[in-house]
Amino acid sequence: MVITNSSVRTKRLKQALQRHINVQYVTLPKTCARLSSDDQLIAWADLKSVETIFAIRKFLDQNRGVTQRIFLIEDRIHPASAQAYALGATHVLIVDQSMTSLHRFLRDSAAHNPDAETEAAAQRSAQMLEASFTAMSNGELVDIDGLQDCADSTISCLNRHGLSGWLGVVRRHHKATYQHVLLVSGVLVDFGISLGLRHADLRTLHLAAMLHDIGKAKIPLSILDKPGRLEPQERLIIERHPSIGFDALQDNPRVTPEILDGVRHHHEYLDGSGYPDRLSGSEISDIVRMLTIADIFGALIEERSYKPPMPRQQAYNILLQMTTRLETALVSAFEPVAIER
Repeated sequence: MVITNSSVRTKRLKQALQRHINVQYVTLPKTCARLSSDDQLIAWADLKSVETIFAIRKFLDQNRGVTQRIFLIEDRIHPASAQAYALGATHVLIVDQSMTSLHRFLRDSAAHNPDAETEAAAQRSAQMLEASFTAMSNGELVDIDGLQDCADSTISCLNRHGLSGWLGVVRRHHKATYQHVLLVSGVLVDFGISLGLRHADLRTLHLAAMLHDIGKAKIPLSILDKPGRLEPQERLIIERHPSIGFDALQDNPRVTPEILDGVRHHHEYLDGSGYPDRLSGSEISDIVRMLTIADIFGALIEERSYKPPMPRQQAYNILLQMTTRLETALVSAFEPVAIER
């Protein structure tokens, strides 16, 4: 599918894509077309026009399942690129007279190996997690920029291939704590994608997920990896990890208050039964509400030496039963992520 806001742009793209069959063209403000998750969307329009931006946003709201959204811009000026990502672009390409970048992208995409891309993105994230846990153990500052560098590749994988491929790759990771964090990061980012959040917000969700269990670096492995039910004293120790993570990160100038909130409060519940601060109701922020859902779901579907991964439908059914603890509207919105993608 190609959408433009001018006949000139449409004509140029028709010439560039003449070898590609089954291309549908839509000229804005028309927005009635429907796409499937397997379709590619190419958008080339004036991103300085408020009317055009509104039309594109409406079109994308009607087609949220599309996992590959390619935006074309004329030059590298920051506002155009930023606006494209804000609208939900998965890739932003600079166009020239011969459409070289677009041809190269479509060629590479056709020969692409989704498993290899996901494997590379997950491996990169796992390496940064290991470095972060090591820094935490040694009392050093966690490399926030390094963690953020993993965000775009993770977001791109989830946009292009959905959550299932990510889960399959991550479950092969051998360290249980890293596996859980990677599962939660994929689930939370995919949740944000399904809600149509901006690229910048997806990066925030990614970082919150990557850091949410950083305090476990200070918890003995004998407790973290214990195969079976924890003793009461062991439970008290592991429940210290949100506070440990918060205390370690609060002096890091690269960590924002909303990330600290997620690290400290991802085990809080709406009914006040969570920890460590017994927050309830409106005291719990939106990012924490989303992170908590992803964290619980990730724990249920992860694979451990002493338990197989729970089927996603069964895990979602458990979320549905937590009516006093989780926000019902968010759990309902989470269903496509839990079951379909």
